Amino acid sequence: MYRNLVVQGNLISSHRWSHRFIFFSWCLYSFYIQALYSGTLTAVLAITSFEKPIDSLHELAQARRDGYTLGCVRDSSFVDAFKNAEGGIYKEVWKLFNHKDPDQSFMPTPDAGMDMVLKKKFIFINSRMNSKLKAAQRGRNKFHIGRQTFLPQGSGIAFSNGSPYKIVFSRILIRLSEIGLLYKWVDDELNKVSQFLSTSSDAGPKPISLQHLQAAFFIMVLGFATSAVVLVLEIIVRRLWQNTIVADTENVVI
Repeated sequence: MYRNLVVQGNLISSHRWSHRFIFFSWCLYSFYIQALYSGTLTAVLAITSFEKPIDSLHELAQARRDGYTLGCVRDSSFVDAFKNAEGGIYKEVWKLFNHKDPDQSFMPTPDAGMDMVLKKKFIFINSRMNSKLKAAQRGRNKFHIGRQTFLPQGSGIAFSNGSPYKIVFSRILIRLSEIGLLYKWVDDELNKVSQFLSTSSDAGPKPISLQHLQAAFFIMVLGFATSAVVLVLEIIVRRLWQNTIVADTENVVI
């Protein structure tokens, strides 16, 4: 059974036509399943990939030499981190900005930076959550968001000094962050925005998941269920047939 699923030869033979029919049916089923898997994987994986994706700060220097312009929001925490760095990669990144024409690198708002990415070869440094939201509004398939992050940031609620609710809210936020519920809420909201704003022509490629392959498992479950029903019916019919033979034999003996 396994060799048929992985499309290998099989030397099983039988002189009974019932067994031959079972073997033929299983071989044909395995062939269809293998063809469905191959077609699904080929269709999902054969998509247009992003050209020269940039996923870390260490790749910005080469991107700058390739003609990209590096930018971020003016007077943001990113500018402060790069500008005040005394050495390391942050200092190297600060040198890559266009200081001769600051308007080309330092955008007034995140929206302006995201729009600039669509107009020319532009790398926009922004918070990951905000970038995903802006990309969903403009079409997620039009942007590539770097995989590696830097300069970790957190979320919180501001209270006045001496507020009796500060300790309670701090504990709740820490628990929500530790169990990953905050990230789940963020992903849910981004999915809502994407589904509301995107159209069928703007959906873009999506990563392969179990949903693309679940049809084969449904067919296999249906096959097993059908086999179980046939087996039960065969047992019932065989027992009735045996009882009938015994009854006929008893009648003859009497």
